Amino acid sequence: MRIVYILITFVCLALSIVFMYFGFSNKSGITDANNMLAEQEQKVKDAQNNLNELQQTLASKKEEKSGLELQVRYRTEPTAFLTFNSVPSSNTAKILDILKENNVKATFYITGSLIQTDEDRAVVKRIVDEGHAIGIRAYGSDNVSEIFSSAEKYMEDVQKCAAMIKDITGTETKLVRMPGGTERAKSYCTQYGNGTETLREIMKSLHDAGYSVTDWYTDAGDYDSSASASSLLEVVKTAASSRTQNDGYKTYILLMYGTDVSVELLPDVISALKELGYNTFEKIVPGGYAYIKYPVDY
Repeated sequence: MRIVYILITFVCLALSIVFMYFGFSNKSGITDANNMLAEQEQKVKDAQNNLNELQQTLASKKEEKSGLELQVRYRTEPTAFLTFNSVPSSNTAKILDILKENNVKATFYITGSLIQTDEDRAVVKRIVDEGHAIGIRAYGSDNVSEIFSSAEKYMEDVQKCAAMIKDITGTETKLVRMPGGTERAKSYCTQYGNGTETLREIMKSLHDAGYSVTDWYTDAGDYDSSASASSLLEVVKTAASSRTQNDGYKTYILLMYGTDVSVELLPDVISALKELGYNTFEKIVPGGYAYIKYPVDY
Protein backbone atom coordinates (compact mmCIF):
# COMPACT_ATOMS: atom_id res chain seq x y z
CA MET A 1 0.00 0.00 0.00
CA ARG A 2 2.85 2.39 0.76
CA ILE A 3 4.28 1.91 -2.72
CA VAL A 4 0.87 2.76 -4.25
CA TYR A 5 0.74 5.86 -2.05
CA ILE A 6 4.16 6.93 -3.33
CA LEU A 7 3.10 6.52 -6.95
CA ILE A 8 -0.06 8.55 -6.38
CA THR A 9 1.99 11.28 -4.72
CA PHE A 10 4.36 11.55 -7.67
CA VAL A 11 1.42 11.73 -10.10
CA CYS A 12 -0.13 14.52 -8.02
CA LEU A 13 3.17 16.38 -8.07
CA ALA A 14 3.39 16.17 -11.85
CA LEU A 15 -0.20 17.39 -12.28
CA SER A 16 0.47 20.24 -9.90
CA ILE A 17 3.42 21.42 -11.98
CA VAL A 18 1.39 21.28 -15.19
CA PHE A 19 -1.48 23.14 -13.52
CA MET A 20 0.91 25.78 -12.24
CA TYR A 21 2.29 26.54 -15.68
CA PHE A 22 -0.90 26.37 -17.70
CA GLY A 23 -3.71 27.11 -15.29
CA PHE A 24 -2.59 30.34 -13.61
CA SER A 25 -2.14 33.78 -15.09
CA ASN A 26 -1.96 36.13 -12.10
CA LYS A 27 0.05 36.59 -8.92
CA SER A 28 -2.64 35.05 -6.78
CA GLY A 29 -2.63 31.98 -8.97
CA ILE A 30 1.15 31.75 -8.84
CA THR A 31 1.09 32.02 -5.05
CA ASP A 32 -1.50 29.27 -4.84
CA ALA A 33 0.53 27.14 -7.21
CA ASN A 34 3.67 27.63 -5.15
CA ASN A 35 1.76 26.64 -2.03
CA MET A 36 0.42 23.55 -3.74
CA LEU A 37 3.90 22.71 -5.01
CA ALA A 38 5.37 23.02 -1.53
CA GLU A 39 2.60 20.84 -0.16
CA GLN A 40 3.24 18.17 -2.78
CA GLU A 41 7.00 18.31 -2.18
CA GLN A 42 6.37 17.66 1.51
CA LYS A 43 4.16 14.72 0.63
CA VAL A 44 6.92 13.33 -1.55
CA LYS A 45 9.40 13.68 1.31
CA ASP A 46 6.97 11.96 3.66
CA ALA A 47 6.43 9.18 1.13
CA GLN A 48 10.18 8.74 0.71
CA ASN A 49 10.58 8.50 4.47
CA ASN A 50 7.84 5.88 4.56
CA LEU A 51 9.56 3.94 1.79
CA ASN A 52 12.89 4.08 3.62
CA GLU A 53 11.23 2.78 6.78
CA LEU A 54 9.61 -0.04 4.80
CA GLN A 55 12.90 -1.02 3.20
CA GLN A 56 14.63 -1.03 6.58
CA THR A 57 11.86 -3.20 8.02
CA LEU A 58 12.13 -5.69 5.16
CA ALA A 59 15.92 -5.77 5.46
CA SER A 60 15.63 -6.38 9.18
CA LYS A 61 13.18 -9.23 8.67
CA LYS A 62 15.47 -10.77 6.07
CA GLU A 63 18.38 -10.66 8.50
CA GLU A 64 16.23 -12.29 11.15
CA LYS A 65 15.14 -15.05 8.78
CA SER A 66 16.96 -18.29 9.47
CA GLY A 67 17.02 -21.10 6.96
CA LEU A 68 18.45 -22.57 3.81
CA GLU A 69 18.26 -19.54 1.58
CA LEU A 70 19.41 -19.55 -2.03
CA GLN A 71 21.43 -16.39 -2.60
CA VAL A 72 21.39 -15.19 -6.19
CA ARG A 73 22.80 -11.76 -6.81
CA TYR A 74 20.78 -9.27 -8.79
CA ARG A 75 21.08 -9.69 -12.55
CA THR A 76 19.20 -7.70 -15.14
CA GLU A 77 20.46 -9.85 -18.02
CA PRO A 78 20.01 -13.63 -18.27
CA THR A 79 23.07 -15.47 -16.91
CA ALA A 80 23.60 -19.23 -17.10
CA PHE A 81 25.65 -21.44 -14.79
CA LEU A 82 26.41 -24.88 -16.21
CA THR A 83 27.38 -27.33 -13.46
CA PHE A 84 28.47 -30.96 -13.60
CA ASN A 85 28.28 -33.67 -10.93
CA SER A 86 30.04 -37.04 -10.61
CA VAL A 87 33.33 -35.79 -12.01
CA PRO A 88 35.55 -37.18 -13.42
CA SER A 89 33.82 -39.54 -15.82
CA SER A 90 34.84 -41.14 -19.09
CA ASN A 91 33.21 -38.18 -20.86
CA THR A 92 34.65 -35.27 -18.86
CA ALA A 93 37.34 -34.59 -21.48
CA LYS A 94 34.70 -34.49 -24.23
CA ILE A 95 32.61 -32.07 -22.15
CA LEU A 96 35.65 -29.83 -21.70
CA ASP A 97 36.21 -29.90 -25.46
CA ILE A 98 32.62 -28.77 -26.10
CA LEU A 99 32.88 -25.98 -23.54
CA LYS A 100 36.15 -24.81 -25.08
CA GLU A 101 34.69 -24.80 -28.59
CA ASN A 102 31.82 -22.62 -27.37
CA ASN A 103 33.97 -20.39 -25.13
CA VAL A 104 31.84 -21.27 -22.11
CA LYS A 105 32.96 -21.63 -18.49
CA ALA A 106 31.34 -24.10 -16.10
CA THR A 107 31.59 -25.57 -12.61
CA PHE A 108 32.60 -29.18 -11.90
CA TYR A 109 31.91 -30.99 -8.61
CA ILE A 110 34.43 -33.73 -7.88
CA THR A 111 33.73 -37.15 -6.41
CA GLY A 112 37.12 -38.13 -5.03
CA SER A 113 36.64 -41.90 -5.24
CA LEU A 114 36.19 -41.59 -9.02
CA ILE A 115 39.79 -40.40 -9.40
CA GLN A 116 41.57 -43.70 -9.93
CA THR A 117 44.02 -43.29 -12.83
CA ASP A 118 46.59 -40.82 -14.10
CA GLU A 119 44.12 -39.96 -16.86
CA ASP A 120 41.52 -39.07 -14.23
CA ARG A 121 44.01 -36.84 -12.44
CA ALA A 122 44.94 -35.19 -15.73
CA VAL A 123 41.35 -34.32 -16.60
CA VAL A 124 40.74 -32.88 -13.11
CA LYS A 125 43.81 -30.67 -13.54
CA ARG A 126 42.60 -29.68 -17.00
CA ILE A 127 39.36 -28.38 -15.49
CA VAL A 128 41.30 -25.82 -13.47
CA ASP A 129 43.90 -25.10 -16.17
CA GLU A 130 41.14 -24.14 -18.63
CA GLY A 131 39.59 -21.66 -16.22
CA HIS A 132 36.59 -23.58 -14.93
CA ALA A 133 35.51 -23.69 -11.30
CA ILE A 134 36.02 -26.85 -9.28
CA GLY A 135 34.12 -27.94 -6.20
CA ILE A 136 33.55 -30.87 -3.87
CA ARG A 137 30.64 -33.27 -4.17
CA ALA A 138 32.11 -35.84 -1.79
CA TYR A 139 35.00 -38.25 -1.58
CA GLY A 140 32.64 -41.22 -1.54
CA SER A 141 29.19 -40.03 -2.62
CA ASP A 142 27.74 -43.54 -2.34
CA ASN A 143 28.63 -43.72 1.34
CA VAL A 144 25.82 -41.42 2.48
CA SER A 145 24.95 -43.55 5.51
CA GLU A 146 28.32 -42.71 7.02
CA ILE A 147 28.99 -39.17 5.87
CA PHE A 148 25.55 -37.90 6.91
CA SER A 149 25.63 -39.61 10.29
CA SER A 150 27.34 -36.60 11.89
CA ALA A 151 28.97 -33.28 11.09
CA GLU A 152 32.35 -34.76 11.99
CA LYS A 153 32.00 -37.58 9.46
CA TYR A 154 30.75 -35.22 6.78
CA MET A 155 33.64 -32.79 7.24
CA GLU A 156 36.15 -35.64 7.20
CA ASP A 157 34.80 -36.65 3.80
CA VAL A 158 34.85 -33.07 2.46
CA GLN A 159 38.38 -32.45 3.68
CA LYS A 160 39.60 -35.71 2.17
CA CYS A 161 38.23 -34.71 -1.23
CA ALA A 162 39.54 -31.15 -0.85
CA ALA A 163 43.03 -32.45 -0.11
CA MET A 164 42.94 -34.65 -3.21
CA ILE A 165 41.85 -31.72 -5.41
CA LYS A 166 44.62 -29.51 -4.03
CA ASP A 167 47.21 -32.23 -4.53
CA ILE A 168 46.21 -32.63 -8.18
CA THR A 169 45.54 -29.01 -9.16
CA GLY A 170 47.40 -26.94 -6.61
CA THR A 171 44.09 -25.15 -6.03
CA GLU A 172 42.14 -24.93 -2.79
CA THR A 173 38.41 -25.00 -3.41
CA LYS A 174 35.70 -23.67 -1.10
CA LEU A 175 32.71 -24.87 -3.15
CA VAL A 176 30.57 -27.78 -1.94
CA ARG A 177 27.55 -29.49 -3.44
CA MET A 178 26.05 -32.17 -1.21
CA PRO A 179 25.21 -35.56 -2.73
CA GLY A 180 21.60 -35.20 -3.81
CA GLY A 181 21.59 -31.50 -2.91
CA THR A 182 20.52 -29.94 0.37
CA GLU A 183 16.98 -31.34 0.22
CA ARG A 184 18.22 -34.91 -0.16
CA ALA A 185 20.82 -34.22 2.53
CA LYS A 186 18.01 -33.38 4.90
CA SER A 187 16.52 -36.82 4.28
CA TYR A 188 19.88 -38.49 4.71
CA CYS A 189 20.47 -36.71 8.01
CA THR A 190 17.04 -37.81 9.21
CA GLN A 191 17.68 -41.39 8.14
CA TYR A 192 21.29 -41.79 9.29
CA GLY A 193 21.93 -38.98 11.77
CA ASN A 194 20.08 -36.90 14.31
CA GLY A 195 17.62 -35.36 11.88
CA THR A 196 17.70 -31.67 11.12
CA GLU A 197 20.07 -31.05 14.01
CA THR A 198 22.75 -32.99 12.13
CA LEU A 199 22.15 -30.89 9.01
CA ARG A 200 22.41 -27.70 11.06
CA GLU A 201 25.71 -28.89 12.49
CA ILE A 202 27.01 -29.79 9.03
CA MET A 203 26.06 -26.41 7.62
CA LYS A 204 27.64 -24.61 10.57
CA SER A 205 30.84 -26.63 10.18
CA LEU A 206 30.98 -25.80 6.46
CA HIS A 207 30.29 -22.14 7.15
CA ASP A 208 32.96 -21.94 9.84
CA ALA A 209 35.46 -23.55 7.46
CA GLY A 210 34.66 -20.99 4.75
CA TYR A 211 32.75 -23.24 2.36
CA SER A 212 29.85 -22.15 0.16
CA VAL A 213 27.18 -24.79 -0.47
CA THR A 214 25.59 -24.77 -3.90
CA ASP A 215 22.47 -26.35 -5.39
CA TRP A 216 20.75 -25.96 -8.79
CA TYR A 217 17.48 -24.94 -10.44
CA THR A 218 17.08 -27.73 -12.98
CA ASP A 219 18.40 -31.28 -13.14
CA ALA A 220 18.84 -32.02 -16.85
CA GLY A 221 18.17 -35.71 -16.23
CA ASP A 222 21.13 -36.80 -18.35
CA TYR A 223 22.24 -39.30 -15.69
CA ASP A 224 19.77 -41.68 -17.35
CA SER A 225 21.65 -43.21 -20.29
CA SER A 226 18.37 -44.33 -21.85
CA ALA A 227 16.89 -40.80 -21.87
CA SER A 228 16.22 -38.95 -25.10
CA ALA A 229 18.45 -35.90 -25.48
CA SER A 230 15.74 -34.07 -27.42
CA SER A 231 13.14 -34.56 -24.67
CA LEU A 232 15.61 -33.47 -21.99
CA LEU A 233 16.41 -30.38 -24.03
CA GLU A 234 12.76 -29.34 -23.99
CA VAL A 235 12.69 -29.61 -20.19
CA VAL A 236 15.77 -27.39 -19.94
CA LYS A 237 14.39 -24.84 -22.40
CA THR A 238 11.07 -24.55 -20.55
CA ALA A 239 12.75 -24.05 -17.18
CA ALA A 240 15.36 -21.63 -18.51
CA SER A 241 12.72 -19.57 -20.32
CA SER A 242 10.77 -19.07 -17.10
CA ARG A 243 13.87 -17.68 -15.39
CA THR A 244 14.19 -14.89 -17.97
CA GLN A 245 10.79 -13.60 -16.81
CA ASN A 246 12.04 -13.18 -13.24
CA ASP A 247 12.90 -9.48 -13.03
CA GLY A 248 16.21 -8.87 -11.35
CA TYR A 249 17.10 -12.52 -10.81
CA LYS A 250 17.63 -13.76 -14.33
CA THR A 251 20.02 -16.53 -13.41
CA TYR A 252 19.75 -20.17 -14.39
CA ILE A 253 21.73 -22.97 -12.72
CA LEU A 254 21.69 -26.26 -14.62
CA LEU A 255 22.87 -29.58 -13.22
CA MET A 256 24.34 -32.07 -15.69
CA TYR A 257 26.40 -35.26 -15.43
CA GLY A 258 28.96 -37.05 -17.58
CA THR A 259 27.10 -39.66 -19.58
CA ASP A 260 26.96 -40.19 -23.33
CA VAL A 261 23.62 -38.37 -23.21
CA SER A 262 25.41 -35.40 -21.59
CA VAL A 263 27.85 -35.18 -24.49
CA GLU A 264 24.99 -35.30 -27.00
CA LEU A 265 22.88 -32.81 -25.07
CA LEU A 266 25.43 -30.16 -24.09
CA PRO A 267 25.95 -28.40 -27.48
CA ASP A 268 22.20 -28.09 -27.93
CA VAL A 269 21.77 -26.80 -24.37
CA ILE A 270 24.34 -24.05 -24.98
CA SER A 271 22.70 -23.07 -28.28
CA ALA A 272 19.21 -23.10 -26.76
CA LEU A 273 20.25 -20.96 -23.81
CA LYS A 274 21.84 -18.42 -26.14
CA GLU A 275 18.64 -18.30 -28.20
CA LEU A 276 16.73 -17.57 -25.00
CA GLY A 277 19.00 -14.61 -24.30
CA TYR A 278 21.57 -16.25 -22.04
CA ASN A 279 24.61 -14.64 -23.62
CA THR A 280 26.59 -14.82 -20.38
CA PHE A 281 27.87 -18.13 -19.02
CA GLU A 282 29.67 -17.99 -15.71
CA LYS A 283 31.28 -20.33 -13.22
CA ILE A 284 30.16 -20.35 -9.59
CA VAL A 285 32.51 -18.72 -7.10
CA PRO A 286 32.47 -19.13 -3.29
CA GLY A 287 30.13 -16.61 -1.70
CA GLY A 288 29.14 -15.50 -5.18
CA TYR A 289 26.06 -15.79 -7.31
CA ALA A 290 24.49 -19.01 -6.16
CA TYR A 291 25.00 -20.58 -2.79
CA ILE A 292 23.12 -21.73 0.29
CA LYS A 293 23.26 -19.37 3.22
CA TYR A 294 23.92 -20.43 6.80
CA PRO A 295 22.24 -20.51 9.35
CA VAL A 296 19.80 -23.36 8.88
CA ASP A 297 16.43 -23.61 10.55
CA TYR A 298 14.18 -26.46 9.44
